[in-house]
Amino acid sequence: MVNNCSSFNMEFTFDKDLREKPINQKEMRNGVQHMIDGLESLEDLDKKAMLHGEIGVYLRILGELDESEQFLKQAIRLHSQRNNLTSVFINQLRIAHTYQWQQEFEKANVLFNELIKRLHNDQRYEPYKDFLYQHYGKCKFEEGEYEAAYSLFQVALKVRKEKGDYSLVRSTEVSINRCKEILNLL
Repeated sequence: MVNNCSSFNMEFTFDKDLREKPINQKEMRNGVQHMIDGLESLEDLDKKAMLHGEIGVYLRILGELDESEQFLKQAIRLHSQRNNLTSVFINQLRIAHTYQWQQEFEKANVLFNELIKRLHNDQRYEPYKDFLYQHYGKCKFEEGEYEAAYSLFQVALKVRKEKGDYSLVRSTEVSINRCKEILNLL
């Protein structure tokens, strides 16, 4: 498969600002280039759209924010053309996160709120509720709105506990503890 990056270290950790950081920046950059190179040979539009979205996420993690935005916009366009509404939703969530990293908080907040409305009006988006609230919490955290971030992380934690995905529960608990630390709640 074209986007097989198993030969590259694409892993990341989180810093104290709750941002992803590549474990090996050079490896991730090489993996992204490998994915980009594979786009040309892809004829399946669904796979091409998916790959654009994945590349957009990794470019954000690498700090290539304008490129991240462009790849995510293309993913949204391609998924929209194919009427893949769930994939459009996922990539809009991803691009809101990129807007956050670009310090475009107004754009990010408008999109996060639009996605929350869509989530509450259409059951198909329910599986992404925890990700939506977690990422919106990170946006509020970065804006310095720690109480709002704390509340959003609480929603994400509740959903993640219900799902039973304890690696995600742990990630949210780290975010909550970081808010508590800043708000002097520990």
